[in-house]
Formats: sequence, C-alpha cells, structure tokens
Amino acid sequence: MGEQHDDRPGARAEAERERLVARVEEAGQVIGELFLAQRLEPILSMPLTVQQLRALAVLQLDGPSGAHHLAEVLGVSAATVSGIVDRLVAAEMAERHPDPSDGRVRLVAATARGTEAVRRLAAREEPTEHLLAHLDLDDLRALARGIAALAEAARAEAASRPDAGREDARPEDARPGDVDDDARRG
Repeated sequence: MGEQHDDRPGARAEAERERLVARVEEAGQVIGELFLAQRLEPILSMPLTVQQLRALAVLQLDGPSGAHHLAEVLGVSAATVSGIVDRLVAAEMAERHPDPSDGRVRLVAATARGTEAVRRLAAREEPTEHLLAHLDLDDLRALARGIAALAEAARAEAASRPDAGREDARPEDARPGDVDDDARRG
C-alpha cells in the first residue's frame, strides 16, 4: 500500500507551504554561498585589524568616546586601546581631541576616512541588480511582493522581542526602499 494523502484543503495548503518554505530556504543558501566571496572581499582588502575595525564601529555607533569607554566595549585594557587608537590615528581613520566638558579627557572620534571604511563594510549591498535584470516582469513583481512580505514579517518579529524598545534595536531603521508599495501594485 502506498502513502496516504490528506486531501483536506487546509492540509494541502500546509503541505504546499512546507514545500515552498524549503525551496526558499534552499535558494537562499545557494545565493548566500555564491555571494560569500563578494561579501568577504572588502573585509580581506581592508588594511585594519579586527580590533581596529571594532573600535571604528564603536566610534561610528557611539560617537566620540573616551579610552575608558572603548576599552570597556571592546573588552580590552586601556593600554591595548591606546595602541589601537594610535594605529587608527596614524592611518588617518581616527583623531584625538580634548573633551569640551572635561579638558583632562581626550576623546577619540572617527575621521571621514574611518567612517567611510565602516560604511563600506556595513552598507555592502548584495550584488543582485545584474541578476534581477534577467527576471521577467511577472517574476520580478512576485519577488518584490515576497521580499516585502518577508521584510514585514522580520519587522513584526523584531518588534515583538523583549529588546524592541532599545534605541539600538529599532526595526524601522532596516526598512527596504519602496518595495512594499511597488509590490502591492504588481
């Protein structure tokens, strides 16, 4: 005897949902693997150590900071932070200046060059535009609709997390452009 199938509409829809989810996840893995080298290239070509990059990221997120704050966030000693900052200053990616509220304290700030280095890494977009050009209009509409729905699901999930009220965990900062509106029109 063969496998029994549940012909109820709800069961068929659930089985189709499971197959589609599996297809989407498999396609996502394939795309991720294909883009891996392109994602890693800017990291490998960056003339910074991981600690220097982390320090620049902290400066980008927190703004000008004292050595104590950097040491605390990076989990290193003040002496280590001093060396990291010295190298960033020498590379013209950071600068030191007096704290306006306490002249005894020197703040470290990312320079335009340091900010650009972090942005280049963090804002790296997936190289999909040339691939999207190969899709016909119906497939592109369906993809836009699906991506917009996925982004909305991600926003809803992020908003329901316990840390959703934190300033650094705001899902609205991650909204895609006008994909939602374009996808609904299609």
